[in-house]
Amino acid sequence: MRLSEQFTFAWAQVDFNRRLISLTKTKNGSARNVPLNSAALAALESQRAMVPHKSPKVVFPRSGQNADYRPWFLPALKKAEITDYTWH
Repeated sequence: MRLSEQFTFAWAQVDFNRRLISLTKTKNGSARNVPLNSAALAALESQRAMVPHKSPKVVFPRSGQNADYRPWFLPALKKAEITDYTWH
């Protein structure tokens, strides 16, 4: 998923039973499905438990339009020993 897709998709687009995310607003305008493996499903379940019910319907709410993901993402890459990563 593109960065913009990851930060704008809503819980209504996540189908835990079918194990996929349905993207309707994509860069090229065509809808597509993103399959979810067991690790991704577990991460989404964890996220769903952490996000308060009063928060926006998006899966990853941010404090601002251009909220910076680097403070949490770069350490996660280092901990996972992932190098040369480019977020599409």
